[in-house]
Parts: sequence; structure tokens; C-alpha cells
Amino acid sequence: MNFGFKNKKGNVVMDSSYIWVILLVVVIALPTLYVTLVPIFESFTGDDSVLGDTAKEGVTKFETQLPYIIDTMLAILLGAAFLSVIIASFLLDTHPIFLVVSMILFFCLLYAGVYLSNFAEDYLAGFDIVAQDLPIASFIANNLFIILIMLGVTIFLVLFGKNKVFGQ
Repeated sequence: MNFGFKNKKGNVVMDSSYIWVILLVVVIALPTLYVTLVPIFESFTGDDSVLGDTAKEGVTKFETQLPYIIDTMLAILLGAAFLSVIIASFLLDTHPIFLVVSMILFFCLLYAGVYLSNFAEDYLAGFDIVAQDLPIASFIANNLFIILIMLGVTIFLVLFGKNKVFGQ
């Protein structure tokens, strides 16, 4: 069973850029969602005519758990993206000649990664509540460029450093 990867050649740049864009969107979207939902929850719990006591307790409980849920979701998505790229890179058959081309294109992608990382960090720095309540999101936004480098190096190692095994 080849899962559609048999005739694909290694493309470190495309694999990395997909994950970079996904990480950027998730690192921006989840804290923005949190900052948007907190005032809504506070307006629900502050007005007696909107919700009953039982509903207010449920909303308050969800509001206190929301930072943990969003941070955990972000960490799980980052780990799942990392694992999926590693597995996909392992399943791809590559020729070593693509290593040089991939490295040149990867350095160009790193250049763009600097701007992506700075954008994410500056965007989340505008929200004071994010740094306090979402420590994993703040850590990822502050170290996004390092995470991107680790991702690219891992893809290179898996893609071009594997033995020809399993009848390939």
C-alpha cells in the first residue's frame, strides 16, 4: 500500500510552508478567539435577565476552563502537525540531488519565516490577556522562528537521512 506517496519526490519547502501557514493561522486564531469570547461570557454572566443561575454557573465554569482548552488544543495541533510531516517525509522517496535545491529554497523560506514570526509575536503582544492566560500560545508565538527551524531540520533529516528499507 503506497498511500499515494510512492511517486512523490521530497519537497521540504512545500511541507514546511504548509505547516508554517497552519501554525501562523492557529497561533493567531485561537488567542483571538479567546480574547473575543471573554467579553461575551462576561456580558452573559453580568446581566441577570439573560441567563438563569444554572446557565451562569455553566458559562462561568467554561470561561475558567477556556484558557486551558485553547492552550492544550494549540499544543496538540502543533504536535500533530509535526508528527504528520515527519511521517509523510518518511514515506516519500527522494533522490539526494534534491538536497541542494531544497536547502536553497528552505533558506528562502526561512527569510519569510522571520517576518511570519515577527508578525505573530507583534500581533499577540497587543493582547495583554494572552500573555497571562495562554502561556503555550505566548511561548509558541515568541519562539515560532525556532520552531520553524526545528521543523525544517527534522524534515531534512527524515527525508534525506533514511535508509532504503522495506523493498524500496
